[in-house]
Amino acid sequence: MSEPVKGAKKLSSANSPTNAISFLVERMLAGTLNTCTLVRVDEVDPSPAAPRVAVTPLVPQIDGEGNTLPPQPIYDVPYSRVQGGVAALIIDPVPGDIGIALFAQRDISTVKLTKSAGQPGSLRTFDQGDALYVGWVLNQTPTVFLELTQDGKAKLVAPGGFTVDCDMHVTGAVTTDSTITAAGDVLGTGISLSTHTHICAAPGDPTSAPQ
Repeated sequence: MSEPVKGAKKLSSANSPTNAISFLVERMLAGTLNTCTLVRVDEVDPSPAAPRVAVTPLVPQIDGEGNTLPPQPIYDVPYSRVQGGVAALIIDPVPGDIGIALFAQRDISTVKLTKSAGQPGSLRTFDQGDALYVGWVLNQTPTVFLELTQDGKAKLVAPGGFTVDCDMHVTGAVTTDSTITAAGDVLGTGISLSTHTHICAAPGDPTSAPQ
């Protein structure tokens, strides 16, 4: 036999007209006005066209007797990236991440579908169905990161490797604690490392500079 459903009413809720009105207003706000809360990421769909997550609130509701009401997952939640136009910094969330969910003032289902202005899909307001996942907090210590410090330095840590898919121009000096390997040629002041020549020198004499 299942347990009876307990409401949020307390023993003092009906002791006076003031308490009754206070209880009514509190229930109306609690039931219809979601602002923001901490959530756990359960599932991630990183589709470029419409990245989404499923999340579960971490702070549950309680009934009038102090019993915990298990929070339910929220699905189809858009999540944010640092992006402007076609330029983006892509760091997708993973299951287990903790972040912030905001709840829109009006129904955003039409905008989620069309990515353009449109009438709200319903009259609901501040509803969990209109959640947006916008941040990452209280998470594990990162092992892959870009650190920018106030002393003007930048540090990139990437144990799995770092790939640059572009032409690169460096204005400062480049040093390395390891080797440099090039599949193509290397030029120094216009002289090829692979095909340069030297003027012949007598045996034992220093060679000339590369031509």
